[in-house]
Amino acid sequence: MQNNFIALCRNGTSFQKFYDQLQKRDRLERRRIVNMIIEGATCLINSSRYGHLDFVRYLVEECEAELELTGSVSFDGEVIEGASPLWCAAAAGQLEVVKFLIAKGANVNKTTCTNSTPLRAACFDGHLNIVQLLVDSKADIEIANRHGHTCLMISCYKGHYDIVRYLLDVGADHQRQSTKGNTALHDAAESGNLRILKLLLDRGAQLRPDIHGVSPLLGAANSGHANIVDYLAGHPELVPDPAERVHAMELLGCTLVDKRRDWVSGLRRWRKALRLREGLRLPKAAAPRHEAAFAGAKEFQSAAELDEVAADPEAVRLQALMVRERILGSEHPDTAYYMRYRGAVYADQGQFESCLRLWLYALELQLRHASPFFPASLASFNNFIELFAFMLSSNARPLAAQWTEVLGQVLCRCVLELAKSFKALGLPFRTAVAADGTAAAASAGDSAAAAAVASEAPSTNSAATATAAAAAATVASPEERPLQYADRLLECLATLTALLVRAAAAASSASSAASADVADDPPDFALPLAVRQALFDVRCVASPLSGNRLIHFACQSSRRSRITERYPATQLPCPATVRLLLRLGAGADSVNRDGDTPLHLATRARSVDSVGALLSAGAHSDLPNSAGKSPLGELLLVSAAAGSNEVALDTGGADDSAATSSIVCLLRSARFTRLSCLCATAFAKSGQPLPPGCSGWVRDTLLAHCPPQRQAGAASTLTATSSLSNSSLSSGASPPSPPSAGAGPSMSYQQQQQQHQQSTASSPDQRDRQQQQSV
Repeated sequence: MQNNFIALCRNGTSFQKFYDQLQKRDRLERRRIVNMIIEGATCLINSSRYGHLDFVRYLVEECEAELELTGSVSFDGEVIEGASPLWCAAAAGQLEVVKFLIAKGANVNKTTCTNSTPLRAACFDGHLNIVQLLVDSKADIEIANRHGHTCLMISCYKGHYDIVRYLLDVGADHQRQSTKGNTALHDAAESGNLRILKLLLDRGAQLRPDIHGVSPLLGAANSGHANIVDYLAGHPELVPDPAERVHAMELLGCTLVDKRRDWVSGLRRWRKALRLREGLRLPKAAAPRHEAAFAGAKEFQSAAELDEVAADPEAVRLQALMVRERILGSEHPDTAYYMRYRGAVYADQGQFESCLRLWLYALELQLRHASPFFPASLASFNNFIELFAFMLSSNARPLAAQWTEVLGQVLCRCVLELAKSFKALGLPFRTAVAADGTAAAASAGDSAAAAAVASEAPSTNSAATATAAAAAATVASPEERPLQYADRLLECLATLTALLVRAAAAASSASSAASADVADDPPDFALPLAVRQALFDVRCVASPLSGNRLIHFACQSSRRSRITERYPATQLPCPATVRLLLRLGAGADSVNRDGDTPLHLATRARSVDSVGALLSAGAHSDLPNSAGKSPLGELLLVSAAAGSNEVALDTGGADDSAATSSIVCLLRSARFTRLSCLCATAFAKSGQPLPPGCSGWVRDTLLAHCPPQRQAGAASTLTATSSLSNSSLSSGASPPSPPSAGAGPSMSYQQQQQQHQQSTASSPDQRDRQQQQSV
């Protein structure tokens, strides 16, 4: 019924029907219905958005609809969160509705989730009458959105001359800068609106550079607007620096070549710039760059050198990349963007080596200069994943020997980006991988710092304490977007690791076919030392959003996407990756925010090999998650429900009854059943409290097998009488887990591997007896 009300408010064709359906209800019921958020918005938001004044008047005056209740609406394919009815009416140009809402007391300065006001919404789409009405109603013309863009700036960018003139008349600040240093002149120049540019200059606006040192003149050149470039460059009183005028001519040529694909005009602009340099005796400044990225090419210095490359389209495109980097600098986002774009063109043409050279250099620039949580960095890693998966699936044998090296470089850079993200979130993280993808030797100071971080970080050495923390903790997290970025980055890292082990196996195999899944693991020596060090550093880093560690991502089914559906090599789970992470010391019983261990996720994905690897490493098959379900119990429950057609199996798209049977046999196998676990499970079912003197390995084992509702209480009760043991359940009942995320390893990677091999050399029964003797 509520959906019918929303549909009527959107259509606006049956007001009498809408009125009759609401009038037969009492006052409180009408108020409840009209203020309900259905499909993201209320009845008043929808009526205001589509300009149905009769609906709006009835909703406000007789149904007591709330004027400031916000929702989500879609404009031009973009979803706006936190939009008020007045914002929706102003954005849609509904003048009469705006008048009515203002008269009823709507807040003219109420902002959306991105800090956009109704006035800015009206400026965006050029509704001058609404802009004037809002300003007359005391709307603040200087409220900027989250990027620092004011109403004047967006009006200049959208080319609304009348609104720009009106805002200037009422006192808008034309010198104000956004968070990136842009002014209204930048927006006018980058949109190519010469008329608005002249208006701003007439009102006294000054040509100021942004935070990247880009002036409005260079911004117009980078956007390809020759009319702005010619006007500003032709007025030395506006741009007194001759070098800037020459740079604008060269940058315009780059844009004409790269973006407009007009090589003739681009070459003409470059030749004009050379003549200007010659007349001004202004030589080109030497720009340091990575020569390998451009296949040894160098930027032209004279007209003769330009004529030599003019006949080769690919050489001309490389020249555009080099000239842009020299002028804008390596820290400007467009420098890396155009390199990524040109690399994608090379990939489409099958020129993988050229693509990888440019992409690696562009990624290096992004990670060096971009701010944390930069979306283009995450997109770059996904581009690498798609490219490597395509090469692996297409069996491009000439490049097979280089896969592990290039993949390793990308993986190490992903770890560095993850470290930068964690640092920005205020979370501890330490890696011994240098920026060039090599293993950096840790100094004594680094070890001391790592020890300090370890002492401050919460202990994750016990599966019991981690499960209890996941069940009881209420952590106040920062903004959702940075957390999601870090989570996606860890997932990218797991996919890159899966591609790496598959590529290493394909490169070391004598067969010519590289399957989507490899039966044998590649030898550890096939992976570069820097890669092993990087994975060693992140083996217990947990996502701040989901709590998943790298081994969780390696065990669970991949997120459905175009890449995973097209390229099987990118699909998870990957048993070879699981085994590699376990050899590096990843915790087989580590838990995420839902209390799920890697065994829970591998069981849901029906990955028999992953389940076998985890059990062989000492993973417990009977540890309950936050829902109180063990991997075996959950599997049997879901299988029984699926058999009765109550629910569908979550198998990542592949319902394999044979795999389910194999996993059940593994989980029930006496080989992986421990007497200590059976006793702990029986104790948990009895409901008895933990003995006051219980501590160490026995306490951790009992606590890990308790239902979630008992773990937090039992842990807090025993904390006062006994200190928390640092033993782990993952060696017998679980070998000792690695240090917590961010706590640097207390021993070297090689020493850790020797200890891990020794700890896994004995059988589970022998390790049980050793622990029982120690107790």
